[in-house]
Amino acid sequence: MQTTPVLLAIIVCDEIVRDERTHKEYLLGLFNTIHAHVFPCVHPRLNVFVSLTNGHGTAPSELRLVHRDGGETLASTKGSVQFANPLALVNVNFEISNIGLPRPGRYSFDFLCHGEMIGSRPFDVALQQAPPAAEPPPA
Repeated sequence: MQTTPVLLAIIVCDEIVRDERTHKEYLLGLFNTIHAHVFPCVHPRLNVFVSLTNGHGTAPSELRLVHRDGGETLASTKGSVQFANPLALVNVNFEISNIGLPRPGRYSFDFLCHGEMIGSRPFDVALQQAPPAAEPPPA
């Protein structure tokens, strides 16, 4: 029986650390905006944490990076999520390197299961202005 899992969370952060002793996951450096000095730019690395429940068996999945203002998909990764039972809470971590961002605007990470989008996490990409040059001290 194919049912669509329920998305509990999509969180974008700098780092996800898993403590092997306690099996807890620590999300470090949560953010809503990526700042760049020039465009296009490449963001070196980020992590996307996805938490799901109500799945049955194996669910084919996909994480897409979408430029919302233009509607185009810039990157995607496909895989599958395993559910022991419908009550299981399953966390999936994605480490993504060298993300090409063509221009400022609204972007999102969209998560799909069985080809159906079950959730989206928007974030902004903004031009960071260089700080004004310091004036030399008077002579």
